[in-house]
Amino acid sequence: MGVFAGSSLDLPATRMEEEGRSFELTNTLLKNLASAKILKDHKIEVNSLDFSSDGKLLVSCDDNTLNLYDVLEGRKLKTLYNKVYKIDLVRFTHHNEAVICAAKSSPYYIFYWSIYENEIIKRFSGHKDALICLEMNPCEDNFLSSSRDQTVKLWSLSCEDQEPDGILDLTPKKTTAVVSFDPKGVVFAVAYIEGSSTSGPINRLRLYDLKKYSDGSFLSNNFECPEIRVLKFSGDGNHLLMGTSEDCLLLVDAYDLNLKKRISGFANDSGLRLEACFTPDSKFLISGSENGVVHIWDVEGNEVQKLEGHPKAVTNVRFNPKYILMATACTNIILWMPKEWK
Repeated sequence: MGVFAGSSLDLPATRMEEEGRSFELTNTLLKNLASAKILKDHKIEVNSLDFSSDGKLLVSCDDNTLNLYDVLEGRKLKTLYNKVYKIDLVRFTHHNEAVICAAKSSPYYIFYWSIYENEIIKRFSGHKDALICLEMNPCEDNFLSSSRDQTVKLWSLSCEDQEPDGILDLTPKKTTAVVSFDPKGVVFAVAYIEGSSTSGPINRLRLYDLKKYSDGSFLSNNFECPEIRVLKFSGDGNHLLMGTSEDCLLLVDAYDLNLKKRISGFANDSGLRLEACFTPDSKFLISGSENGVVHIWDVEGNEVQKLEGHPKAVTNVRFNPKYILMATACTNIILWMPKEWK
């Protein structure tokens, strides 16, 4: 059966867990990734992507539109519009029927949006400048946001007054931050520029207990590297991946925050925010690049694969949490699968 033969995927062959059977991601499988479907619905650059937690849906957005796809059938389900605000940073909630996303202009709302009914459920307000980061707790109905207003805010989807539950104010440091939840939703990480040295910026990475964040961070470390713009926990919670403003990724031990690997060798001369992520098994790292190439490494820093097919910079990458399927985006979205399953 072809990848989208009969408009559907061969689920038992591609699902990483199916009726008790598991399919291990290996170097061989990843070396055999190939373009299975190119989605050309966006007319301008895609600014964010996300898979639903069950892996069946993909949501993408550009400044003007939000597209929802059934990835198992390789087809678009619907297009939604916010005709008042440009939008960014779309993320699924714990329900396939709703997302959160951010307005790119004042008053910089965070929208809780029913994509089933195409209705804004809530508008969260409080940021005074454009959002940089928006991350949903993987286990609870709260989320983190960071903004160019130099604050990090913790919110709850169930909050009636739509005000933040907590605020980390970085204005005394005159810096912005990126954030990430650990896979159990009990710890969150914050990274920001602490200062500078003769060799460049000094970035501070801090870990907070979600229940005791007001007590301050319980662990921190400094890193001399370009500005950290992407921050991701691995699925097993053992590592943190930090993407920077240059061609540099840092892999950090999540328990002691010591640097384990520094990875380079991908194009980012323009200082773009290139999304990077782990595969669901936490064994491989993925990054986009300025020249349209998608790079994959193992956690030891060995390059496994370079995928070509994008005509522009790849700023968004996501690996499906349940299926051996990867989505990457410039203006087009490419769905990648192993060649033998095409």
